[in-house]
Amino acid sequence: MAGSLLFTAYRDVGTSGAGEIYGGPARLRQLTVNTEAAGSPQVILRDGGASGAIKLTIDLQVSDTFSVNIPDEGIKFETDIYVSETALDGVTVFLS
Repeated sequence: MAGSLLFTAYRDVGTSGAGEIYGGPARLRQLTVNTEAAGSPQVILRDGGASGAIKLTIDLQVSDTFSVNIPDEGIKFETDIYVSETALDGVTVFLS
């Protein structure tokens, strides 16, 4: 049975950037992304820092807000959740 939602983490990522969004093991349950008006919006989530295993890659449209629900047990991150992105205003993750 899936665990309950424990916490959320938000990262104001600016135009283009990367960094740890949560430091520790977690399961990704949902992801909300705000994209910019121009560019090629993309979000990549890794487990284990900048060179860690890619767990999720999403290419998006400009000038919109997207919410992605992860079914069942979510996506398990063993070490941390590291985001690298292009053309995004912000990323919010819902974790358990």
